Order: sequence, then structure tokens, then C-alpha cells
Amino acid sequence: MDEFDRQLQRKVFHHGGSYDQRRADRVREEVRRMYDEKMRVVLNYTWGYLVLGIVIMMGGFFMLATSQDLRGMITGAMLSLFGVSITVLIKLWYWIMNDKWSVLREIKELQVQMAEMTERLSPGDGESG
Repeated sequence: MDEFDRQLQRKVFHHGGSYDQRRADRVREEVRRMYDEKMRVVLNYTWGYLVLGIVIMMGGFFMLATSQDLRGMITGAMLSLFGVSITVLIKLWYWIMNDKWSVLREIKELQVQMAEMTERLSPGDGESG
């Protein structure tokens, strides 16, 4: 049993080693809240870079539409392409991070459940491990 499992057992079970459902629910909620906060940070970065990409893309489109010389048109096209690339890449990054944090949250919830089941099966060993 590693240190994380011991900490979970200490949080889930009283000092006497008896199972406490309310405490276990609290621990599950803390784990869920921790990963929801991490996902909120990812979401904030995603929105920030999406807005940045859209602004760059729209600026490039405007430059492409209003430019009279070839150099301005090429610059506008490159800016537009760069903005589109930013939006596509940040969406891909968000999907990867969303899946990552969802899987990690589920794994941690399973670890909490395993700690609970371990304690239910051997009710005197809550603190000793």
C-alpha cells in the first residue's frame, strides 16, 4: 500500500478504524472538486487562446480584404492561416486535456473506493496499513 492509499484510508475512516459513509462521500467530493478545478484552469486557457486565434484570424482576413498590394495580401493570408491554426490546435489540446483529467479523476475515485472496500473487508487495520 502506497502513501496515497494510506492518506485516503485516514481520511475515509475514523481513528478507531470504523467506516464512515459521510466521510467517504466527502473524500469523493474533494477528489471530484480537485479535478474540476484543474479542468476549469484548462478551460480558461482554452478560451483565452481561442479568442486570441480568432482575433488574429479576423485581423488577417481584414488585411487580406483591404490590402491593395501583393505583400499585404500575403501577410493577411498568413495571419489568417496562423489564426486558424491556433484555434484548431487549442481545440485539440483541450480535447486531450479533457480526456486526461476525466480519466485521472475516475482513477482517483476508484482508488477511494478500493480503500473503502479494503477497510470493509479487514475492519481493524484502518490505521496500521
